[in-house]
Amino acid sequence: MNRAQLGAALRALRVASGKEAKAVARSALMSPSKLSKIENAKLAPSATDVERILTAIGVSDEVKAEYAEAARASATEATAWRLLKRIGVHKGQQAAKALEAQMSVLRLFQPALVPGLLQTPEYIRAILQRHNLSEDALTRTINGRLERQAVLYDNAKSLRFIITEPVLRWRIVRPQMMAAQPVRRFKGRQVDGRELRRDLPVTSPG
Repeated sequence: MNRAQLGAALRALRVASGKEAKAVARSALMSPSKLSKIENAKLAPSATDVERILTAIGVSDEVKAEYAEAARASATEATAWRLLKRIGVHKGQQAAKALEAQMSVLRLFQPALVPGLLQTPEYIRAILQRHNLSEDALTRTINGRLERQAVLYDNAKSLRFIITEPVLRWRIVRPQMMAAQPVRRFKGRQVDGRELRRDLPVTSPG
């Protein structure tokens, strides 16, 4: 999970909780300005920042641990993204496609975004536009990701996707386009024999 995804996930969790930004910031011992910068990917949060924010929101310890680990990994991912931009982001899609062609089982947990293999073209564009890519690089990367989705119809592969509730709540694109995401249309049902599991709740039961 990169900085943008982490910030977006924290914002989605806060919005889903129904708590105002000022109240969360106060409980997390930070200024509203700092919380806003974290949520909008203008500031990379530390693991402590993430834990405080999630404690203020009121999520489970399991969710807090997951996101704190994501914060620790985000610096490494940011470095990897810079390197990927240098060689061409679309080449990352080619590498992923080659890897997916060899796999027999895929289990993916995504707490921030609709998984790439389930994204529509509009959703992909909205995500990638945040990275200031050229139109050519953007188009080639979108096409590369869509080509990868052929793996969804390979009956020889076992695919399992688990997402959290904020993924569906965060409107990265217009509501009608969010409704077009495969995970919206097929949640809890089967697509060519593949079941898309029910998304995980924000907080633990009870």
